Amino acid sequence: MRIIFALLALTVLSACATDNCSYKTVNGRCLGNGEFAVIHKDESKLYGLPEVKERVTKVKARNIHNIYEEIIYLNNGIFKLSRSLRGGYYNRFNESEFRKIVSGWTVYGTKVNGGALDIKLENGIRYAEFTRPNKQCLFGQILLGQTRELVHGSGRQAVFNGFTCVPDIYEKEKFLNEFVTSLNKLQLK
Repeated sequence: MRIIFALLALTVLSACATDNCSYKTVNGRCLGNGEFAVIHKDESKLYGLPEVKERVTKVKARNIHNIYEEIIYLNNGIFKLSRSLRGGYYNRFNESEFRKIVSGWTVYGTKVNGGALDIKLENGIRYAEFTRPNKQCLFGQILLGQTRELVHGSGRQAVFNGFTCVPDIYEKEKFLNEFVTSLNKLQLK
């Protein structure tokens, strides 16, 4: 009898030890493990940038409950897509909020100083220019996907933000035009 009870207790404890859930509700329901997994760039939920696709070096993705996220690594930048499977994102990214988001990024080993940026808005894209040694960089943010009615007004189903950098010798206006044009072509699959 003791052996059966010990085996039963061991089975229950081993089931608890193999729980692979990093994010849980207060009731213990699993929301996802939170780990990013590398996916093929053709599996990305974004399309509309065939010229940029050549520069994609890696794509990582994860699902956490009703949020799908991708980190897209380019040979000259990184972008993050957050897509809400229910709900969405408001277009309330004012300059103050944008500065907070930008300040959370490290580019070429140095944190971006969001307070010192000259922030611009063009065609629904909020962006700012900054520099790194021998490089000029842009950080941008755009809302994507279908318009959704949310609790406090309408929003969009995804937010896309990140940076890209080019050498100093690259023509500044051309770089800015390519950046804004490319973000305007983005669409969700």
